[in-house]
Amino acid sequence: MSPIGLIGNLAVDRVAGGDPRPGGGVFHAARAASRLGTDVVVVTRCAPTDRALVLSPLEALGFPVACADAAETTGFSFHYEGDTRVMTVDAVGDPWTTADIAGWAGEALDGCEWVLVGGLLRSHFDAPAADALA
Repeated sequence: MSPIGLIGNLAVDRVAGGDPRPGGGVFHAARAASRLGTDVVVVTRCAPTDRALVLSPLEALGFPVACADAAETTGFSFHYEGDTRVMTVDAVGDPWTTADIAGWAGEALDGCEWVLVGGLLRSHFDAPAADALA
C-alpha cells in the first residue's frame, strides 16, 4: 500500500469561459505525484454523469482510485479581472461523513502513512469526519 493517501471530491473547473476540465485538490495532487514518481492512493467522489470528464483522467495517471457516486460534482468557474481572480461555485458536491471514513474510504486508505485531505469547500469535511481521519 502507498504511504500517501489523497481524499476529497473531484471538481469540474471552467476557466475563463473555456471547456470544462477536471479539477480539485486530489486531482492536482495526483498529477504532481505522477510527475514526481510518488505512489499515492486516491479516494474521491463525483457524479456518474461527470466520470468521463473528471474520473477518467485521474485513473489514467495509473494510481489506485476508489470513487463513490455523488449526487453532483463540485464545480467552479474562474476568470481574472486584471490581477484579481474571480471564482464562482457552480455546484456543491456531497460532504464526507464519518460513515464514509469508517467504511469504504477508510478501507481504501488503510496502510497509508500520510493522508492529504483535499476539501474544496468547508462543507466537504465537518469536524467529526475530519477527526475520523486523524
